[in-house]
Amino acid sequence: MALQAKDPTLDLKRLQRCLNDLISLLALPAVWSSREPAEIVQILIDALMRMLTLDFIYARLEGISPEIPMDFLRVADSCQLRVSPGAWSHNSSQGSPESCRW
Repeated sequence: MALQAKDPTLDLKRLQRCLNDLISLLALPAVWSSREPAEIVQILIDALMRMLTLDFIYARLEGISPEIPMDFLRVADSCQLRVSPGAWSHNSSQGSPESCRW
């Protein structure tokens, strides 16, 4: 098995990005102080979308209102997925993601 030469410049840039992302994550609790739970979830979702280059991210916040949980869905601009958080919530409560019908 032959080893492929890696570009050290690309490795260094990737490492710098990872370190910057880690520092950003560690700083989030300071940003969250005196924020409402829904704002905290939105800030976290935005940070994770940017850092992990996700197609979409979904979160559910329970405990604010005993009857109604809050659903958050962010879809990347590059993604063709168009679904409302309510539809995702309804489908995801039915079982595994494979059982969701869009």
